[in-house]
Amino acid sequence: YLLLILCGFQRMEAQDLQVEDFESLTLGNASGQGGLSTFDGTDSDYQIVYEDENQGNVLQITGPANDASGRYLWKDFLWASRTPGNDFIQVEYDFYTGSATSSLGSTGIELYNSDYSVTIGGFRFVPETKVLTGLVYFDNAGNIDTYFIDLGTENNELVLSPDTWYRVGFAFNPVTGEVIWKGPGFYAGIFGAAAGIDPYEADFTVIPDAGNTVANVAKFDSLLITAAATENLLGVKDL
Repeated sequence: YLLLILCGFQRMEAQDLQVEDFESLTLGNASGQGGLSTFDGTDSDYQIVYEDENQGNVLQITGPANDASGRYLWKDFLWASRTPGNDFIQVEYDFYTGSATSSLGSTGIELYNSDYSVTIGGFRFVPETKVLTGLVYFDNAGNIDTYFIDLGTENNELVLSPDTWYRVGFAFNPVTGEVIWKGPGFYAGIFGAAAGIDPYEADFTVIPDAGNTVANVAKFDSLLITAAATENLLGVKDL
């Protein structure tokens, strides 16, 4: 009983900025529904599809069968509308790892600043190898850029199971620059170089690598973006 009270308290201190489980959307083209926007590709590359009785409707993004361009989908949120003191932005979502593929590239989610010059943080999943890494804007001995962070134990790669849905989340504090990642078997954080940079947009991404010749199909669900005074990733799932 006490555990339920504590969990409920943690959830209450978070403020919803964006909630999307795709259940209220019509099957078919995602662009234009529910405030969803896309960049690159055609409308048919972004679909609302029915997955199964557990996931219900999900977002499906089909990447290119070349290495020419990526796919990006987002829904606007207003960071300035948060309650004062809720300085952690938290981004949580479900994604499907898929079966074996020879497609070269990655899928995931990326958090940007207002002019898209900085990828503040996020996740990168490689369907070919099933490796999940964190993303962070970081000062590496004076080389400031967005870097990949291994999420496995002892700084090893984290390899996920094929054909499996996972829920993951990351948090960013623009006051301190701290980025935290949480998911199956990992809970890690680092102080990045994005202190003083406000978050603006979180995009689902499907990005091909050089030499890609096979389209990758990515599936996402249950996006939840919150603002909180303290990080409490994956505490209680409302979706």
